Amino acid sequence: MSILTKKISAVTTVAESYAALGGQLDVVKKALLEVAQPFTETVLGEGGGVAVSGTYKAILENSDAGAPCFVLGTENFPNLAVLQFSRPLAQMTCKKKLGTKDAKASDTVALELLDLILMQSAADKILEALKASLGSEVADLKYRGRHLSIEDVTDIDEREKWLQLTLPLIPKEDLGKKAKKTAVDISITFLFSALMADTLVKAVNEGAGDLVIDRANPWSAHMHGTVMQSTLPLKVIVEILDMSVADCTRLKLGQTIALPGASHKYLSVSTETKTGLVSLAKSTLGVSKSNKAVKLLDDIDPGFLSNIGSVMLG
Repeated sequence: MSILTKKISAVTTVAESYAALGGQLDVVKKALLEVAQPFTETVLGEGGGVAVSGTYKAILENSDAGAPCFVLGTENFPNLAVLQFSRPLAQMTCKKKLGTKDAKASDTVALELLDLILMQSAADKILEALKASLGSEVADLKYRGRHLSIEDVTDIDEREKWLQLTLPLIPKEDLGKKAKKTAVDISITFLFSALMADTLVKAVNEGAGDLVIDRANPWSAHMHGTVMQSTLPLKVIVEILDMSVADCTRLKLGQTIALPGASHKYLSVSTETKTGLVSLAKSTLGVSKSNKAVKLLDDIDPGFLSNIGSVMLG
């Protein structure tokens, strides 16, 4: 089971509609520029967005655990997104507000609770810009928590699909030049749940601000989340034989059953649902950390993934 879980949890290719969001959230990027520019002498410009898709666990492993973050949600959906400020941006903001002369920032210095409080006004400005991009249907979107580390955010299923979108600011003199790592990371990063990401895509492309999450019928999203958090029995099958009921009744202790088509090189990884046995992938038998294990030979069956919302659990 661990091998299958590891394969599914890996960061995956980003859909074009998600990747394009970095260039479509102009209102949010302008708000970020308004937040950051007063705290640095360098003239800043809007950089391109960087999108990464995968399970929440995989994205969490690629995030800066020391960056302050704010959790966004509604009453019905408390964990729709997480907003992170890069540590240098947070430090510059807080030092200026406290009147500290040395406003230089580092991406290694740990932040404190006071810094979170001082960052609230900046977070509010980003939130208002995000809501402007989404439309009036998310009027009740608000911050439902703030943390010094994203690792402190709770009640999110690590197996759920999320989108990570980083919006950086770079020196204006470097705009249009070949991308390179800037000396100071001035950026914000959004972690969007699949529901929130789909809502954004619809809003920016159709100009509709309607939520993909239908609040008049929230059961669709609720049931999708319930299915994704449910467990299924995972079976590694050597071979399936047909045997008459009469032959089954005559089986005895120590009896040998021939498996003429069995091969350790080609095993079926399957799961049982109410509709019957569903094959997920082919595998081969091996050893991992002194335990017998199987290695997947292909990707999970697209048919299983596409119909996951309607899977009938056994």
